[in-house]
Amino acid sequence: MKKMLIIIILTIVVLITSCSKNNENSVVIYTSVDRNYSQPIFKSFEEETNIKVLAVYDVEATKTIGLANRLINEKNNPKADVFWNGEILQTIKLKENDILEKYISKNANSIPKKYIDSENYYSSFGGRLKVFLVNTNNLNKSEFPNSIFDIINGETENNKIAISNPVFGTTSTYVAALYTLLGEKNGFDLFSNISTNKITILNGNAQVRDLVSSGSLSYGLTDSDDALSAINKGYPVKIIIPDQNKDSFGTLLIPNTVSLIKNGPNKDNGKLFIDYLLNLSTTENLINSGWIQIPLRKTNTKNIFDINKIKLIDMPYDEIYNIYNNSSNDMINLFIN
Repeated sequence: MKKMLIIIILTIVVLITSCSKNNENSVVIYTSVDRNYSQPIFKSFEEETNIKVLAVYDVEATKTIGLANRLINEKNNPKADVFWNGEILQTIKLKENDILEKYISKNANSIPKKYIDSENYYSSFGGRLKVFLVNTNNLNKSEFPNSIFDIINGETENNKIAISNPVFGTTSTYVAALYTLLGEKNGFDLFSNISTNKITILNGNAQVRDLVSSGSLSYGLTDSDDALSAINKGYPVKIIIPDQNKDSFGTLLIPNTVSLIKNGPNKDNGKLFIDYLLNLSTTENLINSGWIQIPLRKTNTKNIFDINKIKLIDMPYDEIYNIYNNSSNDMINLFIN
């Protein structure tokens, strides 16, 4: 009996030790980044560090918001170590809700300060643009859209124009920026017109890309990574960067972000992953994969867009977040109800 008790105790100790080792050698990452871009990064990190990545993804329809809400719900018992976000507003929301812990990697030193949180809660290292993707079989050059305002004046009888749902993901960031530029009343009027003008509202930017590529839609507002993937696959499409005229306000650069979760189970491994992600060579790999089109620091890659020749909406992201936070209910009423 005594011998059996010793064996049971030793077995329990082995199991606890094993679980502890697994915990020490893993990192839990919540990410809104598409798997085809993020998984190669996770795999290379695992190979370099022997730390197992346990990834949790969001669904396309609620991109980023679903994970942000999950992190808020888990505040008292955090499950994640890192939040790798394809945009920035939900990261700011997490900061406001005391979900994040201060950590800025030394590998972020060459990134301009405007893309690093002033209180050191998150870093950005690259971004994408909001663009129009046009099917050149459906439209002549004279019919191409040049401004976000064209989207409410275009052909809508057969739902030939689309945007991804403005309540979620990068489109919500773009909407908040326009609210900031135009003022809440004019911004609300613009998107009210879009919601009632038979514009097709889709679950995500990838859907916009696919339906424009197939010719089911004439054009749509999407992200530059989705648009470029359609071009690379040989579809009859063209990218138009909106609002580039002299008197226009430009398009939006949407930076990705990475942040450490407060009281996460594997904090040290979380810091190691952030260091790895912010390494310049990792950024270059993401550029070469097509996920990043706008590096926020000098790289050795050949960039598709010359950021110095693109007119960008120029305003602090914290200011955009404040507008988003105050107007999100209006957007939900427009596009959900």
